[in-house]
Parts: sequence; structure tokens; C-alpha cells
Amino acid sequence: MIEKTSRMASLFIVNYSLFIKNRPAHGLAKNFIIMAKIYVNGDEQEVQLPATVADLIQQNNVAQPDMVSVQVNEEFVDREEFATLQLNEGDEVDFLYFMGGGGGFTI
Repeated sequence: MIEKTSRMASLFIVNYSLFIKNRPAHGLAKNFIIMAKIYVNGDEQEVQLPATVADLIQQNNVAQPDMVSVQVNEEFVDREEFATLQLNEGDEVDFLYFMGGGGGFTI
């Protein structure tokens, strides 16, 4: 049993050494995909981070993107910030359209 355990430990050390030797110089972070759960119009959705409001509009095929207003965590986002505002785990995003009404109701 001791011999088998020793052999397994040696294999682990060799494999770990090869892993360290062959890993990219910049580290491991670039090899991982970071996913986050957010809520879009009340529905849970997984997105790959980093993601911006503009990315989310495109991924969700939002109709008339030039006419949509966006709230993130109940705060309106300026259109100029769509391309730069980064989304985070648990964010609540709402796509809103404002519609005008008629001039009243007559009988």
C-alpha cells in the first residue's frame, strides 16, 4: 500500500510540474470563462463576463434598440453608458419602451 501511494504521489508531482511548466506566462485567468446570473425583465439569464448593457441588448435581440430605455438595478442608464457600463452577478436589467397615448377619452 505504501509503495502504491508513493507511486501515485510521484505521478501527481510530475503531472503538476508539467502543468506549471506548460501554463501560459500570463497566468490562468485568460483560460477561464466567467459566467454570471443576471435577471432580464424578471427572467434569470446567464451571461459571459465581462458584458456591457450594449452586449446584452445585442444578445437578447432587443427590438428597436435605438428606442429602448434600460434600467440596471432600478436605475436608468444613460444611452451614452450602454457600451461601457459593466454588468455584474445578480444585476437586474429591464428593457423599457415608453409609449405615448391619445388625447383622452370621450363618450
